[in-house]
Amino acid sequence: MVYWYHLQIHRDGRTLGELDALQWHPQGLELTHYELAVKFYLGIEKMVEQDQSSEELSWVGPNCTDRLDIKWPQMNQQQLTALTDDTRAPLLGWPYRRLITRSLTRGRLFRPLGQASALAENSAINPNHGTGQWLRVRDWQLLNDSCWRLLERNEWLAPLHGTEHDELLTHAEAERRLLQHFDQYRQPVQIIEVSVASDHWIESERLFVVPSQWPPTTAQKS
Repeated sequence: MVYWYHLQIHRDGRTLGELDALQWHPQGLELTHYELAVKFYLGIEKMVEQDQSSEELSWVGPNCTDRLDIKWPQMNQQQLTALTDDTRAPLLGWPYRRLITRSLTRGRLFRPLGQASALAENSAINPNHGTGQWLRVRDWQLLNDSCWRLLERNEWLAPLHGTEHDELLTHAEAERRLLQHFDQYRQPVQIIEVSVASDHWIESERLFVVPSQWPPTTAQKS
């Protein structure tokens, strides 16, 4: 099998778009186009206008600039159909009998703190999806006293573990760091609760902490 990543499609001197990944099977003469995405969505009450999805909650990105009910149809109706009849012929000259398109989306869905929400029967969401919870920083004291670690963006996806040398925060220290962050920025923070052993720690819970006035009303109506 042969793989190509981030392949741009050109025609008549114009760039039509970019394909995230292609996989060619020379034996079976199959060409598979993958659209790859990593997404994190927080569940809010159905206050988003025109959200016609069957889910109990509306799923929005941490900064409310991304909505699952919009992104999913875009990926299926637009990005996964990028290989049209006009673009297939010049596609590197690969011979193939069958073209397959697939979407691979990783990430997590964060439900409101303490809320368990069942997926709709016809949900497009994998029932074994990654999960977490979210809360507003003003509700920090609703959590149990524990040890915490604030995450960088490149740590948002995979489960984490570490050693005693990593920076861990007490419950009060984590609250103080979060309040300092939201005094300057509006970006939500992903944080993990950790279980500590003698010489290592493991992640036990993952949360998004958002500003006290989240989500903005205007963002919900976008």
